Amino acid sequence: MTDEKINHPRSRYNSISFLDPAQIPEQAEQEANAIALPDVEALTREEIQQRFYAFQVRQIEERLQNEQLRSQLDHGGVDRIVSLRCRNIFAPH
Repeated sequence: MTDEKINHPRSRYNSISFLDPAQIPEQAEQEANAIALPDVEALTREEIQQRFYAFQVRQIEERLQNEQLRSQLDHGGVDRIVSLRCRNIFAPH
């Protein structure tokens, strides 16, 4: 393998840097602004409901993951957290 950066969808996580918690909302807003919004007028009511439902499910998943991570941190499980996060980062999608 060469020193070239591997170009795959998850590669941006390979060199992750941690933001100051105060910077997270700004970073999230910048990333959200870069996302092309769908033409809502072209979507059916059912499509909008499906997307909203999928969004809600994803938010709940992330909340549960955050709760699990906080619980692990509270109980000194840093090694387990790193292992779980690395497995999620490098898992094929």
